[in-house]
Amino acid sequence: MNEQDLNEPIDFGSDILDIQDIIARYEKLEAIDPRDELGEREFTLLKDILDELKGQGGDKKWQDDWYPNTLIRNSYFVEYIQELCVDAG
Repeated sequence: MNEQDLNEPIDFGSDILDIQDIIARYEKLEAIDPRDELGEREFTLLKDILDELKGQGGDKKWQDDWYPNTLIRNSYFVEYIQELCVDAG
């Protein structure tokens, strides 16, 4: 992730989110002091997501806790599982 990536917020309206992107974005925002209100709001949102998922198990270890690698929106879950089953054969 580079500085330009910080200008493009994560699409929290997506059906699928990758925890790697959330963690990377959080670490970048933590490393720089979010100077504007939008940056601070996004930082707080990312921190809240990570706090909620912390220790819930999964396949991504970060800061001595495990996190799920993929987050799937409730409204998309059935379609996601159906596509996963088709892909798996």
